[in-house]
Amino acid sequence: MLSTPATPTAPSERSRDSAPYRLAATIAVVLLSLIAVTACGLRIDSPPAAAPTPDAAEATRQSLVADALATVAMTDTLAADAQLPDAVTRIVTDIGSDARDHYTALGSVYDPGPDYIADPAPTTSFDAENVSTQSLATALATYANRVRSSLPTVADPLRARLYATIAVNQLDAATRLAKATKESLPDIDIVEARAQALSAALPQGLSDRQAADLIAAQDAIGYAREHIGLRAAKSKSEKILSLSRDYRSQATKWAQQYDLDGTSDDPREVFYVLVKDPTSSKQLTAAIASVQQDQTHRLSAAISVVDADQRIAAFDLMTSAYADALAQGAHRTGYPGMPEYPANA
Repeated sequence: MLSTPATPTAPSERSRDSAPYRLAATIAVVLLSLIAVTACGLRIDSPPAAAPTPDAAEATRQSLVADALATVAMTDTLAADAQLPDAVTRIVTDIGSDARDHYTALGSVYDPGPDYIADPAPTTSFDAENVSTQSLATALATYANRVRSSLPTVADPLRARLYATIAVNQLDAATRLAKATKESLPDIDIVEARAQALSAALPQGLSDRQAADLIAAQDAIGYAREHIGLRAAKSKSEKILSLSRDYRSQATKWAQQYDLDGTSDDPREVFYVLVKDPTSSKQLTAAIASVQQDQTHRLSAAISVVDADQRIAAFDLMTSAYADALAQGAHRTGYPGMPEYPANA
């Protein structure tokens, strides 16, 4: 008689309490825990990573942000000085308002986020215990001069244009404050270049249309000044007429520079219809202000299209055009030459 085979013991019953099984279960639990932690975006026992080192473009941006913050701090200090004349206090307050707006436009202080360790943001130092209108004017001119020097190194042309327009605003602010307080600006490149702008060439690399617009406008400004000078008092006439000749002479040099002089494409006219009444010096002055604002805009746009090594040439002409626009009654703005940004008149 055949014997009945013994019923085998189930593997689960035989090995569940064995050491190999307990080890496998432990490993499974650990793996599941790691998967859960990874899914939540957490790292176990990993210190925060170092933030990326700022490249040249970011270093320039951070420098402008630091300058804006220093300007705000200095203007806040001066605005609280009850001994300042009201007119000067208004200028200081306007400068601080523009600096706050620039700070936002520049992207504020770099923050890499909580998962990174970053070096402290750079700051612009100043003597907080001895802030004065002179130190503020000097600082603003110095900041603008630093931006001017850095324009060829800015990789993004649109960023270069933004930085340039902020620097033009800073130079104007420094000039206005120094004039109101009968103080002087430092003898630095940006100040000298603005003074010599009427003998400067156009930047290379403009399109024929861009060059023609700048040439025609410069000639028209000279034309308007000529008519103002012819009707001015004798004590002022010769100075105005001399300035007129300077503008028209520069327009001629620009036309020669771009091979337009005497050609069918030469944009200069014998006369220009700028105002309703060409005998009105008031209307002609307003026309000059408007044309110079357009020149400021054209030169600002040029900064974003010419080669990097030509940006300073466009910038220097831009500072001169904006200064003359203001002198003829144009409204100030926080972003000269960039009407797409809000005005802070």
